[in-house]
Amino acid sequence: MTIILGIDVGVRECGACVLSVPRVPDPKKVRVLYGENIKADKRTHGNWVEMIFSLMLKLKSAREAQHATAVFAECPKFMGGARGQASAGRGDVVHLAFHLGMVASFARNIGATFQAIEIAQWKGTLPNDVVWSRVNSFLADKKVQFTKHTLDACGIAMCGYYKTDMRNPTFWA
Repeated sequence: MTIILGIDVGVRECGACVLSVPRVPDPKKVRVLYGENIKADKRTHGNWVEMIFSLMLKLKSAREAQHATAVFAECPKFMGGARGQASAGRGDVVHLAFHLGMVASFARNIGATFQAIEIAQWKGTLPNDVVWSRVNSFLADKKVQFTKHTLDACGIAMCGYYKTDMRNPTFWA
């Protein structure tokens, strides 16, 4: 089994998960070791810097995350807005780029590889409920209750590790 980390970066909310995955995809053997969702603190008017620092500190203290050999993070297509890519305002581009830099730095610090996965690469235009259903179909523990960002982080990690995407119905069957 291999330990991987997935991160769904966002401007106001981020999700992360640590998964134990078999080398060959097996829908009943992917185990969630750790999951986290962080929102920007409303008391600081959505302070995006504090949010990503908080997530990095939680991952640093999570024993499971320290053993990850690969880190996969969502990298939105900036300024797009077409289906299958996120739209970001000019200020959001700076925030998201900063978040990705923090995630890449974290990966380097734990000795893991880092790969940015574009939205179009892992889920394209699939509806969220389809994506989350396919992610849940691969998790061994069906009792895990995650937010949408943490489920997305699981999907990003599995798509990156297995070099596939959510649009491949035979893989997720």
